Amino acid sequence: MDPLDWTIFFLYLSLLLTIAPIMARCSNPNYLFQVKWSIVWVGVILFLACTDADHSVDEQKVDLFSSRSAEGDLQAVVETPMGSFIPQGYNIETKQIEPIGTASATMLPYICHSGFIPIEGQDQIPVWITGKQVAKGQILGIKPVALLEYESDGQTVTEVLAIPLDTSLQTIRPASFSDLIVTYEPMQYFLTYWLRNRYGVGSTSRIIWKDDQAALQFVEAKITNR
Repeated sequence: MDPLDWTIFFLYLSLLLTIAPIMARCSNPNYLFQVKWSIVWVGVILFLACTDADHSVDEQKVDLFSSRSAEGDLQAVVETPMGSFIPQGYNIETKQIEPIGTASATMLPYICHSGFIPIEGQDQIPVWITGKQVAKGQILGIKPVALLEYESDGQTVTEVLAIPLDTSLQTIRPASFSDLIVTYEPMQYFLTYWLRNRYGVGSTSRIIWKDDQAALQFVEAKITNR
């Protein structure tokens, strides 16, 4: 493992050592269930980041592309891969994915890929992609599964949550939004927790989850400029 992999491993080990005494003293079964599933979910995510990640810097240029493929599927480019601490962003002048700056480093590693769906001449549509590790700059066909709205630094943020269309890259396969929040409830719980705490406690508030239809309507409205 490289230094980043060891860092992630020790962070997870520290989490286990911190939470274990709390769980031993807790008598609330619902709380214990949520905590146990959260630990398992984090472990799976960090395991994928450690085993599949290519931490080498890829300076390949990324030309802006259509929001839909020739087959009509939505497409997104990965800016910040899962497991990263430093946010990355697309530089339209250099056509490269570049670090935004260490000042914006997150307290917790990314648990999903962060990227965008491109729209010509407009602000891009921010998207979270939950799946196996891929390199920054990779273009993926995606399926929106939810829409997230929250307050951050006094502004309302709206982002799409999606999964890759490529089944070999999928880690969850929700058939619907209700399936997402029932079958994969730990994923929703931990993503909410991560968003609230990635820049420190209280950095994000009022997180609202909406269904896949709301996500599709949001994307279509942006693409058609309605």
